[in-house]
Amino acid sequence: MVMANFILKSFKGGFSDYEDKGVEGAFKSGKNLNIRKKADTLSCNQALLDLTPPAQGFNTLADWWVPSSDGNYYAFSRNGRIYKFTPDLTCTLVYTDTDGAILGAWEWGVSSGKKYLFWATATKLHRKEIPGEIDWSDIDADAGWPKTNLTSSLSHMMRGIGGGIGALVICNDETLALVGYDDSYTNEILRFTPGNYAKVLLQRDKNVVIGTVAKNQLVQSALFLWDGMDTEEAFGWDDSKPIPLQDIAAIIDTEVSLLVDGKGQVFNADFLNGLPIFTFPDNGKVNPGGVTSEEYLALFGVWGNGAEKSGIYSYGRKFKNASIVPNLEYQFDCDEIGGVIKVGDHLLISYKSGANYGVKDIDQNNKAEAVYETIDLWQPAKTGFQKTVKWNSIVLTTAPLPADCSISVKYKLNKNGEFKVSNLRDGETAFDTEGAQEAVFFVGDLGKVEELQVTLTPSGNDTPEIYRIEPYFEY
Repeated sequence: MVMANFILKSFKGGFSDYEDKGVEGAFKSGKNLNIRKKADTLSCNQALLDLTPPAQGFNTLADWWVPSSDGNYYAFSRNGRIYKFTPDLTCTLVYTDTDGAILGAWEWGVSSGKKYLFWATATKLHRKEIPGEIDWSDIDADAGWPKTNLTSSLSHMMRGIGGGIGALVICNDETLALVGYDDSYTNEILRFTPGNYAKVLLQRDKNVVIGTVAKNQLVQSALFLWDGMDTEEAFGWDDSKPIPLQDIAAIIDTEVSLLVDGKGQVFNADFLNGLPIFTFPDNGKVNPGGVTSEEYLALFGVWGNGAEKSGIYSYGRKFKNASIVPNLEYQFDCDEIGGVIKVGDHLLISYKSGANYGVKDIDQNNKAEAVYETIDLWQPAKTGFQKTVKWNSIVLTTAPLPADCSISVKYKLNKNGEFKVSNLRDGETAFDTEGAQEAVFFVGDLGKVEELQVTLTPSGNDTPEIYRIEPYFEY
């Protein structure tokens, strides 16, 4: 018998589209892995924690987060509730809109120097001066407010667009509504292809990109680009691209322009490329307000794709020479994720789990348990009578293991059945010797293909760190 081994020493490739191949450092699946640091090693990401709710509790999802010039963060919910989070994340319920679900929100300033929080219900556009009255008695205090002629639609997403447009733009069914810097208002500054309603939008350079969704199967979803000019022409947009999708769920620009469809497929949103870049595991869903950015990473609140697969996914890179890849940064089970926003050290996530609602943030004091699954490791080509190899052991090379941290390994052969526990020489299942830097787990079974599942268990803010994984086999 001859002993040979694979050497896994790169982990920066994110989860792969394929089970048996990928870019350098790709893996089949993983959760809570920190793969975007400057050392190409396996370690745990930060955990998430639940924020303390207001006295009234959270009783629905908040779909829209607005960071405000008054230093607070405002969350706008599906039952009309508006929550204020102070810089230390103390939450209070500041207002309940009796018109019901809030379908879009943003802060925008006008030429008078005043700044307002704007939000839209089905047919109304409201605003409140910031900071204004502390008891919120100044809602719609100016003459002519609220505006009551929005078209009832599934989305009134809004964004303040600088540059040539210089206005707050609002999705309004088959049109775009607008509040100008001069405090003017119209419910139809731009009209789209009939049969498409505006669902998502963002600023790109000095322009606005609008994603529209087909109301029926007779037309396609589409992207539109508008520079704020040709306002006297109903169809004055500058570029458009039909998208062969039933839905555009969310859109975001980071280093790469991205959109997500209703099946969890992620595409370029650059008006050029058409093929999907990757798909979230088991076709997770994303809500329009469930995307945000962290430096050059796009972050997505993904849900509806099964246990241990929902949570916050990223796509992109933090360093020039890193690969642009996806990763499940923060995993937690839930039924739905509403709005997501990254502000400073905080990542605020509105979610629903069963009959419970809540808001999560990054726990700066604790790491999360992380799991890494290798791509398929196929035996080399063989000659002679022996059809399979004997998988002997798995050697881990690590940083000195911190106190109370541990690493465990499971394996699966021939893509069959559940993962089996791999033991250490002394029969223990976890490598937990403080200060140790090498562990040998044993397999001793025959198979043509091996898959490994490695679990890293942290302690507080300390994490195990793996430099190399070496599966050995005999042939």
